[in-house]
Amino acid sequence: MTDSVRNNLLSLVAARAAYWVARMGSDQRTRADDEALARWLDENAAHRAQFNAQKALWDQIGALSDDPVARQILGRDPQEKGREEDAEIPYANRLSRRSLFFGGTAAAAAAMMGVFWLAAGTEFSTRPGQQRNVTLADGSTVTLDTATRIDVALEEGERRVRLRSGQAYFDVAPDKTRPFRVLVEGNEIRALGTEFNVRRDGRRTEVYLAHGSVAIRKRGAEIILRPGQQALISPAKAPRIVAAEPDRMQSWRRGKLIFDATPLAEAVAEVNRYGGKPIRLADAATGRVKVSGVFHVGRSQAFVESVTVALPIEVERENEDETLLGQR
Repeated sequence: MTDSVRNNLLSLVAARAAYWVARMGSDQRTRADDEALARWLDENAAHRAQFNAQKALWDQIGALSDDPVARQILGRDPQEKGREEDAEIPYANRLSRRSLFFGGTAAAAAAMMGVFWLAAGTEFSTRPGQQRNVTLADGSTVTLDTATRIDVALEEGERRVRLRSGQAYFDVAPDKTRPFRVLVEGNEIRALGTEFNVRRDGRRTEVYLAHGSVAIRKRGAEIILRPGQQALISPAKAPRIVAAEPDRMQSWRRGKLIFDATPLAEAVAEVNRYGGKPIRLADAATGRVKVSGVFHVGRSQAFVESVTVALPIEVERENEDETLLGQR
């Protein structure tokens, strides 16, 4: 084995060890992680040696937490290009401190932090009015609705998605050795091979199951959904399970919105999610008027034309910024 190949292998082992140290110290650690790490450590003495070395390095990072210069350097976004903070430190001090800092173990510490940052996963997102289909490396597919953001981490012991905002439909590739978990707020939706929809609306979470089964965990409690059911979850209440209409729940994936005796306030909020000229309501009474029908996403003006014809609603004011609706 050449020196270059040996060095590359050692670098890979060190990077993997750094990942495991970071993972073991995170709040997302699972029993599967413990088992996977134990297997990895038993595979090779070099694995255990690197893990111990990276663990010691991690502890050194903690010891530097009270050093403002260390905090400033280690806390910097790896993608940041600016150097505004440099102006706050005299150049001579900055040069000597950073030379000392990066000349020793902190260079490896910074590299380790980079490994942890990469291990956190890949982000996918959509703009208002945009929808997007994503195929993950494990074969699962995710459909992102308007203004949606997810973080994805596919790891040895699990597949993990964090829904930061919006709505996503998951078609999960079966893999019994790696559970598929969707995290939103303090809730966890766990599945093996199934199709389900998750929506984050403020602090409220809605989960609709199309096929298969999912377990939803909230504060240690667990509920099981069956196909055609929807779970409504809010911070202050116990999860509520209701029957759902498949066509209505999945209509957004076909570019449609279906309303059935829906209060106009709710319908307008949904239409506004997809962009276009915002629609506003003159008062609460207008918002209580019920609307039914099928509408295209991203066509707010077509929605206005429809409701003003079919309902006792009129345009009270319209300009380039908004359309205000009130009762006739």
